[in-house]
Amino acid sequence: MVKRLEQIFENALWQTRLVVIAAVIASLFAAFTMFYLATVDAFYMVSHLPDYASRALDGGIALIGLSLYLSRAGEPGGKH
Repeated sequence: MVKRLEQIFENALWQTRLVVIAAVIASLFAAFTMFYLATVDAFYMVSHLPDYASRALDGGIALIGLSLYLSRAGEPGGKH
């Protein structure tokens, strides 16, 4: 009886392996896509900042933008 239940459970796990692999691959694709989009967005933000910034800030604009991008402050619900 226990041996039969063990065999059923092992077969069920083995049959679901492709679903798990597909979910992992889809998650990796989504993660890399979000990272790419965030990087492109940050690049365009930093490239447009000099148009709006004061000349008194000099080259610190890129450092501020990079700092904000790398910090978690820009995340929804993050601390500013």
